[in-house]
Amino acid sequence: MALKRFNQLIYLLLCFFYTLSVSAQQQPTSFQLHQDALRYYELGQWGAAAQLWSDLLTDHQSLDFLSQQNMERYYHQAALLQGRAGAESNLLQWLTEHPNVPGTQESLLVLADYAFGQGDYTQSAVRYKQVGSDFLHRPAYFKQVYQQGFSLVAIENFSEAIISWRYLFDQESWKDSARFYLGYIAYRTDSWEEALNYWSHPFVDASLNQRSEYLKTDVYFRMKEYSKAISVAQELYAQVSSSQKASLDHILGQCYFELGQYSQSIPYLSKTVTQEHNTPTDQFRLGYAYAQSDSHDLAVEVLNKITDASPDVAQSAWYQLGQSYLVLAKNTEARQAFGQASKIDFSLPLKEQAWAAYAQLSVDLGNPTEDVLLLVNEFIKTFPKSTRIAELELLQLKLYVQRGMWEAADQWIDQYPKGAPAQEMQYLMYAKGYQAYQKEQWSQAADFWKKAYDWLPKSLWGAKSLYWSAESFLANSSGNSAWLLVQQLEKHPLKNQAVSEENQQYQKGYAAFSTERWKAAVEAFSWITNHRQSNDYRQTDAWNRLADAYWMNKNYAQAAKAYTHLREVRRDRSLEVGLQLARCYGLLGQLAQQASVLEGLVREHNGTASSFEARFEWGQSLILAGKSKEAKDVLDVLIKQPTATPYRSQAMMRQSLLHYNDSNTESALMLVQKIAQEYPRTQVAMEAIGLAKRIYIDQTNVEAYTEWVATLGYVHPEVQELDQASYDAASSAMAKQKYAEAARAFSDYLKRYPQGMYVKSAAWSLAQALEKSGALENAMEVYYRISQEDAERNEQALTKYAALGIERFGYSNPQVIEALERMDQWVKDADQTSWVKYHLLRWSIDQKDWIKAVQYADFPFTKKVPERVEQDVLWARAQVALADKNDLEAEKLLSQLSAKWIGEVGAEGTYHLARIAHQRGDWIASNQWIEKQSLAFSDFPYWSAQGLLLMADNFKAQGDWFQASFIWKSIVAHYIDFPVLVERAQAALDQMPVEGDEPLNN
Repeated sequence: MALKRFNQLIYLLLCFFYTLSVSAQQQPTSFQLHQDALRYYELGQWGAAAQLWSDLLTDHQSLDFLSQQNMERYYHQAALLQGRAGAESNLLQWLTEHPNVPGTQESLLVLADYAFGQGDYTQSAVRYKQVGSDFLHRPAYFKQVYQQGFSLVAIENFSEAIISWRYLFDQESWKDSARFYLGYIAYRTDSWEEALNYWSHPFVDASLNQRSEYLKTDVYFRMKEYSKAISVAQELYAQVSSSQKASLDHILGQCYFELGQYSQSIPYLSKTVTQEHNTPTDQFRLGYAYAQSDSHDLAVEVLNKITDASPDVAQSAWYQLGQSYLVLAKNTEARQAFGQASKIDFSLPLKEQAWAAYAQLSVDLGNPTEDVLLLVNEFIKTFPKSTRIAELELLQLKLYVQRGMWEAADQWIDQYPKGAPAQEMQYLMYAKGYQAYQKEQWSQAADFWKKAYDWLPKSLWGAKSLYWSAESFLANSSGNSAWLLVQQLEKHPLKNQAVSEENQQYQKGYAAFSTERWKAAVEAFSWITNHRQSNDYRQTDAWNRLADAYWMNKNYAQAAKAYTHLREVRRDRSLEVGLQLARCYGLLGQLAQQASVLEGLVREHNGTASSFEARFEWGQSLILAGKSKEAKDVLDVLIKQPTATPYRSQAMMRQSLLHYNDSNTESALMLVQKIAQEYPRTQVAMEAIGLAKRIYIDQTNVEAYTEWVATLGYVHPEVQELDQASYDAASSAMAKQKYAEAARAFSDYLKRYPQGMYVKSAAWSLAQALEKSGALENAMEVYYRISQEDAERNEQALTKYAALGIERFGYSNPQVIEALERMDQWVKDADQTSWVKYHLLRWSIDQKDWIKAVQYADFPFTKKVPERVEQDVLWARAQVALADKNDLEAEKLLSQLSAKWIGEVGAEGTYHLARIAHQRGDWIASNQWIEKQSLAFSDFPYWSAQGLLLMADNFKAQGDWFQASFIWKSIVAHYIDFPVLVERAQAALDQMPVEGDEPLNN
């Protein structure tokens, strides 16, 4: 395009310079100027061309007639193409004045192109036709043929348009456009398959692809290939303009609607009805789609807008309104809607259905504007072959029964030669059941409805009879019978036609509730709360029952949500709902929320009897939350009320318990004594007396309790109760680790009740209290007595006696050793036997009775004895070996023991090892053991002195008289508490040789 413009510019410049050069030489001729104008015209420089022709026509008077006509034609064409005002009318006028001049067709073509460019397709179509196909169907005019075809399509002259497009279809460069518009003409002339055939493969021009796909959606829709239409429309949706989206919305909405996919149609139909050119039919489709998607409130809103539309739409709208009102339980509105539909004659089948529904509702609800019996009779007369004739005839019988027209009812039955058929008899029984029900004759009503059911169990009225029979049982508090009928109704094939789902669920919920089937009750009442739209008593009642069912099923979290809904949404501010919510929070451990609810209830019901219960519960909640101070303040308000105030006595009782738990026993005692006086012989009074007894027991003052109870005049404790109280008082002191007080109390109990219920336990507790208070000898005395008198505790008591005796006297008490030896004869338990054997072993070692010690050491001890048992066993066996002078065995045993020995055993043991080494002449090893002894066991001077004497003998044996004498002198100087050892050291010093003498032999 840029190159073309450049060439045009070069050509103009050449023309300009040529004109200058010619002008310089000579004036141009008319022919030359005409040729220059033609060049400008061809280049699209219509203004310059028009100016030259205007100058020629003005200045050159010598032009011949044909040349002048030709220039005038070109002038008018150029002026038109330039867009001069009035040029079109000038050219038309000229053509009118010169009808047969050469170039007329060219002028007509210019006029056609101009009209096309102005969007005047009617005019352009006419002028292209004037040009003629012989002239147009030339290679130079393909564009004009395209514009002719487009114009004809635009004015919907498809029969002529198809000629242009078929001509272009054979031209390769125009085939794409021709194929599109041939498909479009087929589309507009309802030749759907032909249109799809033309559009079956992609176009080179992307815009034609989009346009054809856009049109395909409508083709598929019209061919009722809705799924294909949806698929193409959804792929195209994001690519098209807003106006095209509006059309696609319309098509998508209708396609989904026709496929019965109503919920998917709603978004598109909702947009369609907001468009400027929407129709009542569009609005009906939207309303119907809402209804089929269970959005009946929205359906009603839409359908009510088109009830004054044309009869076909209005009748359908009224009928569907009736259906939606029924679902919404707005039966009065449903009756009115069906009545309106029944009065429109456009569709007789729809009129029939609407009239039947109108009659049914008029029977059920009554009708203030029409005689219902006349209405039913007219239906039977108008539609004698209706599929619902039997139903309406039954309504007729029902009306006879309702109005007490028993003669008419009997005549109605007599119309049948063999008597009324089962269906009519069923309804009679049903009607009698209904009458009995209205009179609250529940059992009689149930009997009639059972008979009605038995006539035709699987019928519609059979299902209704089941329902109302269950209602009668519920009214008569026969829950189990009602539940069986509810279960039976659930299996009935016509249950939903007979009874609304809501009524079924409501009845099921109450039947389940009355029979403690909490899960089933939850399911039923949940259905109602989720599906019932009306904000009325039934909705509130369903929420109440749902909450209670959750509560009874111990699902306190869900119960709390339901009770909260009742209070916050349903605005049920009753005390019972509030208390139940608070109790839920309490059981969930959410004590702060519980207290908040109860505090609110106190404010809401302030000054009423209800507030006292709420306040008491509030105090309870604070107690559980550990807020004793706040609880006392809340309960104090109740306590200060008059004596007859509800929950006052319970508040006093809780307050006394708070004082008791806070160790404020005096305040607690004052309150419980007040309760016992102000509320005599009540349950709370007996609780108060029990707490008072507990306090006196804690004070180990049962005598004071006995004196106070006697003043009441209505409580007379038995000996057993006092026995129990005395024992409990002692036990309380024991539990509080008041052992001296407990010992006194148990001792008093044993003296007061020598044949009491707890004598043996008290004796044992007395011994324990004495033991823990440090009175070990007294405890031993009691334990010993128990071992003699209580067969069940003799082993345990003797064990305690022996253990305390060992702790107190070691192994020096003969009675303790006697007890151990007795136990050794009859104890069977392995751990207990080990304990006894161990202490007998320790006693034998203490007595240095090594033979007996070894006998005890041979016992297989369990792990229940001290770890040192192993050392004691080795020590006993080592001592026996030493006594038998079996130094080799003694050394082996003492060496094993040396790693762990302690105390005097260590001191003596190291001495024996040093002595054995000395005896075999191993002086160095002997001295090493003595050195260990002096370092580790210096606290035992006797064995230290023995070791030093042995060390001196070692040095003496090695001839080291200096070291030996030094040690002997040290013994003489420092171990005067052991005269025998000092004497031995001095004797050794006396035997030392004087200087010059030979040393004495060892």
